Amino acid sequence: MSSSELEEYLQGHQDDRLRIVMSSGDEMIIEEPRKTLIDGLTLHIQMYGNWTLREAPRVRIVSIPNINIIEPIRRGPNGRRPRRRR
Repeated sequence: MSSSELEEYLQGHQDDRLRIVMSSGDEMIIEEPRKTLIDGLTLHIQMYGNWTLREAPRVRIVSIPNINIIEPIRRGPNGRRPRRRR
């Protein structure tokens, strides 16, 4: 995926939570695609240490060529994540 393709994807999914899977198998969640920045071949994701209090802001830097999959996380009715069945 190129930087321009990723930028278009993020613009098209600004209101969705996104899941990124890296070539190493690591996964991360982008809570707010609007709080990302693309600089060359890097993606800067603004994250928080405590989401409920919005404290301890930090940035995670991701190498764009190492991204294998990026997809929206589907939400269930009422805007909630679907429950897992056992």
